[in-house]
Order: sequence, then structure tokens, then C-alpha cells
Amino acid sequence: MRFVSLFAVLGIAALSTASIVGCAAESESPTTSGDPATDDGAAEEIKASVIDESMNGKTVPVVLGKTFTIALSQNASTGYSWSVKSVDKDLGAPKQTTVAGDTSKPGSSGLSKFTWSTKSPLDLAGSHTITLVYQRPWAETSPPAKTFTVTINVIDSKAVETCGGLIGKTCGSATSYCDYAIAASCGAGDQTGKCQPKPEFCPALVLPVCGCDGKTYNNSCEANRSGASVVSSGPCAH
Repeated sequence: MRFVSLFAVLGIAALSTASIVGCAAESESPTTSGDPATDDGAAEEIKASVIDESMNGKTVPVVLGKTFTIALSQNASTGYSWSVKSVDKDLGAPKQTTVAGDTSKPGSSGLSKFTWSTKSPLDLAGSHTITLVYQRPWAETSPPAKTFTVTINVIDSKAVETCGGLIGKTCGSATSYCDYAIAASCGAGDQTGKCQPKPEFCPALVLPVCGCDGKTYNNSCEANRSGASVVSSGPCAH
């Protein structure tokens, strides 16, 4: 009987320890963009546009008032880095950050990120072209190793057609989709959305979201490209 009691005590102690460790690990785990949205701020974050090298030479739609980021691969160990060659003066200078490569793999490439906001006292609706170059800072007179150009089409959502609502109005064009705010829950309760153009190209970014069609997409751009608005960040719950 004493042996049974001893094993029981040890079992309870082990379960308690596991529970404490599990809770600690959960509290220390950082919240990522792929986690289910807990408020409108987190939900809106997944709508930000991320532009990668696959969009070179393309036109990317961005809703007026939102931010967008150009994220390009660079290898600091080679001496090359990305810099802005030209940008529409109305957009101003971007916020620039870098993401280091894998520290366990010397010489691995990282990311150079340039972020602009279209929230401005100026009317930024319309097209804006941005050009970046990849070169060594001390060799600015030499041709760049790479050039990246993208046209940002800033769309004023107040000037676009509404959709959804009591009558379930659809967008008149096959190249558009009904974009609902997260709080609108895909038009539930007669909420309305805005007709937005479907993206032609999307970044190879894995940041799962749940579409209003009940399908999980790699990112919000992929959902919009398929004609679905986003109901929440993270995979759909089935």
C-alpha cells in the first residue's frame, strides 16, 4: 500500500509540474500574425500589403489609409544592399528595417523591408511608382546588380461601390470582390462591404487566414484573389 501511495503522489506531482510548464510556455509564446484575431487592431494587421520580388514590374492595389511593405532578399555579407532610387514625393520616405538571415548558416540571406503609409493629409489616391536598386553603397556610379520597380495603385474606399447589405448586393465586375471589415463578419446582420479589385499577383507569404467562403488561404491577398474577403486570421475552424 505504501508503494501504491508513493507512486500516486509522484504521479500527481508530475502532472502538476507539466501543467505549470505548459502554462509558462503558453504565456511566454509571442502572439503571431497567424493567431486568431482578438481585436480589430490585430485583425486589420493581416490586411497590410506585403510586396516581394515576384511582383517586380507589377501594379499592386492598396486601400487608402493602409500601409504596405516591400520586402526584398539581401545578403549583407556580399556588401550589397537595397536602397530607394526613386519614389513619388507624395509618399515620402519609407520606414526601413532589416531582418537578419539564419545565424546558424553564415552567409545566408536576410530581408530588407521598406514600409510606407498611405494615411496622409494629402490625397494619395492614384498610381505611384517606386524603384529600388541593389548595389554596393561605395559603387553608386556602377550599374546596380538588381532593380526592383512596382506601381502602387492607391484606392479611395469611399469612392468605390458598396456591396452586401440587406439585399446582398454583389459587385458588378468579375474582377472585383466584396471586401468586408473584420467587424462586419462577412456581411452578417446586413453589414455592407466595399467592392475592391481582385489582386493579380500575391506574395509567397504563409500567413494563414480564413476567408468568408470558409476556406483557409496562405494569406489575405490569396483570399482576395479568389474573390473572398477575410473573416479572421489563422486557419478556418472546421
